[in-house]
Parts: sequence; C-alpha cells; structure tokens
Amino acid sequence: AGSAGRGVGALGGPRLAELEALVGQSRAAGMAVELSVEGEERRYAAPVEQTAYRVVQEALTNVHKHAPGASARVRVAHRSAEIAVQVENGPSERGAADAGLPSGGNGLVGMRERVSTLGGGFVSGATEAGGFRVSAVIPDGTDDTDHTDGGDEKDHMGRGDRPEGRAVDGTAAEGRGGGVERARSA
Repeated sequence: AGSAGRGVGALGGPRLAELEALVGQSRAAGMAVELSVEGEERRYAAPVEQTAYRVVQEALTNVHKHAPGASARVRVAHRSAEIAVQVENGPSERGAADAGLPSGGNGLVGMRERVSTLGGGFVSGATEAGGFRVSAVIPDGTDDTDHTDGGDEKDHMGRGDRPEGRAVDGTAAEGRGGGVERARSA
C-alpha cells in the first residue's frame, strides 16, 4: 500500500502508516508540524484507519486554509481498544483572530459523522492560546466484544469485521459498503 497513492484514496484507502507522508506534505508546504505517536503501533480495521487518517488530513488542510503560518502538532495514541488522534495548531502568523475556523468550519461536520458512524467521539474548538484543536477517539474495529452497540455499523458497512476482509476496499468508509463484496472475493 506504500506511497503509490500518496494517501488520496489509492487502492485500499489511506492507512495510518501513511500519516508520516501526510505530515511530510504539510511540511513541504511550509507548515511546522510535529508528529508524536504513543503506544504500540498495530493494524486496525480499514474503516478505522481510514477515518483516523482523514481526520488528520482534514484538520491539517484547515490549518493551511484558516491559520496560515501556524505550527501544528499531530498526536496519535494507540490504546487497548481504540485509537485517538488529535491535531492542534497555534495562532496564525496574522494573529489569534485568524486562527479559528469560521462557524461550521469546512469538513468538521463530515469528520464528526465519519467518527460517529464507527461509534467514536469527536471534539473540535478554539484553544485558549488562540489556535484550534480537533480530537477523535475511534474504537478498535477488530474486536467484536468492544462493539456492543456497534451492530448497526457492521450491518451497514458489510458482513464480517476482519480487517483483512476490507483492506483492499477503498469505498467502504465513504461509499457505505459499495466494494465490500469485491474485497471479500478478491
């Protein structure tokens, strides 16, 4: 899955392993970005990894658009039954007033919906320092015992909850299961 698709919906969709390349793209565009990873890295179900990646991608895009010149910190925490991602930026070079997002900031509603679909939590808002923070906690989609109320998600994403069953499917997270059968028969 490497860097062939540059994290833009290549076969299988973006994975967490591609976050470093995503951060590198922001750095290449002139943003000072720090990436920290806590806990033991592991694989998650494809929709979980894709959603975590997309949250970071959208948050960094918002920093570029709405807080030019601001530095950002990306944190990824691998926990026992979930993954947590947080992107926080400082104030814009133009001053704290420009660092926040406009009301109903672009992409925030979509990020919240993606995370909620997987049974996770999403929070975003201005920081006391005049920047902006986006945080998402997404349950590990590989363990059925952690999904007591996640049955709807499975029914609507496709049968089975094995990460390898969806790894080659780039449309499951966005297309609500359009390619799950292809992935299972491939």
